Amino acid sequence: MGDADASEMEWGEDFFSETFDKAGRVIVWISRKQKPFARFQSIAKALIAEGKITCGAAMLNFVLTRFASRVTMSERLWLQRKVYRALPKDPDFVMWLPKQKKAIRDEVILHFVCHRLL
Repeated sequence: MGDADASEMEWGEDFFSETFDKAGRVIVWISRKQKPFARFQSIAKALIAEGKITCGAAMLNFVLTRFASRVTMSERLWLQRKVYRALPKDPDFVMWLPKQKKAIRDEVILHFVCHRLL
């Protein structure tokens, strides 16, 4: 960008759309499943009590009508990365997972592969 004239820039381009999309999919998946969401909340509250995270237990998702909500969502996900890392190792979550349909187990693999980027 540097010396480029603003009139020549591609304004519709979103350099972070893939990252925002992955973050949003992970947040939506966890928040729509009762057990993973409950475990996420429990882990977050425990980490807050231990002083390991300070951002709160609530996940944030983006809203199309709110400016920069994807940035806010991604920032919260980054601040809560210890919770996201702990969830796949949580004993209650690990016991819940084998009882689910194969499609759900495959979704977990897909979403938690994305978490390795955290």
